Parts: sequence; C-alpha cells; structure tokens
Amino acid sequence: MPIIRTLGIVLAVLVTVVGTAHAQTIKIGTATDLTGLGALIAKAGVIGMEVGIEDLNKRGGLLGRKVELIVRDSKLRPEIGARELKELVLNEKIDLAIGPVSSAVGLAMSEVAKEHKVPICMHTANTERMTVERGHRYIFQLVPNTFMEGTMVATRAAERKEWKRYVVIGPDYDYGRTVAAAFTAKLTKLRPDVEIAKEFWPKLGEPDFTSYITGILATRSSGAGTSSRS
Repeated sequence: MPIIRTLGIVLAVLVTVVGTAHAQTIKIGTATDLTGLGALIAKAGVIGMEVGIEDLNKRGGLLGRKVELIVRDSKLRPEIGARELKELVLNEKIDLAIGPVSSAVGLAMSEVAKEHKVPICMHTANTERMTVERGHRYIFQLVPNTFMEGTMVATRAAERKEWKRYVVIGPDYDYGRTVAAAFTAKLTKLRPDVEIAKEFWPKLGEPDFTSYITGILATRSSGAGTSSRS
C-alpha cells in the first residue's frame, strides 16, 4: 500500500532526526481541510494516515516506538491552519506535521513549520511557491507541483496544431493562478502562434459557471486551460 510505504520512509527519516535514546511516542500532527470544499480529499488523507500508522504500530512501530496521529481541522482557511499547526507544535509537541489539501492553507502552515523547525510533508497542497519561492529545509512536497502540472498539460495541448486560440479558467487563489501561469508560459513558448484570448477567475467554490461558459463561448476559442484541484 503506497501510503504505508511513504509514511514508513518519512517516519524512518524522522526517527533519525529526533533520535532513539528514549522510547517516547512519535507524534504526527495534521491540520487539514476537514470542513469545506477540500473535505472529501482531506478525510481520505486522514483515513490513509490512520491505516498506515495502525499497520506500523502492529509491526512494533519504528525502532520500538509507537506512532500517534493527532488531527485538527484547518477549515480551508490559512489563518486557522497556521493557528492549529502552531498549537500542535507548542502544546502537543509533535515531531512531524502533515499538510492540508489547500495550497493557500499549506503556504501558511509551511511558514509555521519553518519558524518552529518542524518537518512538514505535503500530500496534496502543491503550489510550486511552497518549495521554490518560499522553500526551506523543513518542507517536503510528496506530490507533483503546479509547475509540473501546468507544464505537462501545455506540452500535450501544444501537440494539437489546429488549436490556436485558448482561454484559461481557474479558481482565483494560489493553486489556480500558479497552474495557469505554468500552462500559459509553456504553451506560448512551444507554440508562439497561439493566442490566449481571455482569462477567467471564478472564486473558489463558485457554484454557478453559466456566465463563465457564456464568456468562454464568446471568445470562439479552440482550447481551454483549466486548473481546479488543490
């Protein structure tokens, strides 16, 4: 099971970092988006961590040390995610943090991890700014970042020679913006003849796309670049 293997590797590194002189429990804290649009992915992530930790503990833990998971809800809000992680660090004394679904929340939590020198692993939040513009020695991103995603989609789109006019649409926050930027940069580099007719930025969680669909059709574009995940 990939989650167990990944978690085992991360925890093995962690044991090396925190030492093995005492048999205290290794504490993992996660503040993730259990409320709001990211809840489905966040809850699946927590279940995966619980399954992985249960399996590790049944096999004797790591070097004889039990692993414990402490869960908090960041509610899809950067300030709450940062606050909850700080509480986990200062009050629960966690050894390792696991990040949220949202890239915006992840950026805020990463700064807390940096300040308190606690390793933090991101399993879904994947803005490239987290490891490039704001990278530090305590951040680990276990997922393709927004540069990789946008570049990959653009590379495939560039192969469609008949597509010469594009629109870009994505949620108006860090993830959507950084994927779109990578997509546009790569596409226009590979295909200088391509035109980006218009960009659309619905708010995160927007339920009605009628006006955006109408706007896209009005541009008479042959392709659309979209970003709509974390």
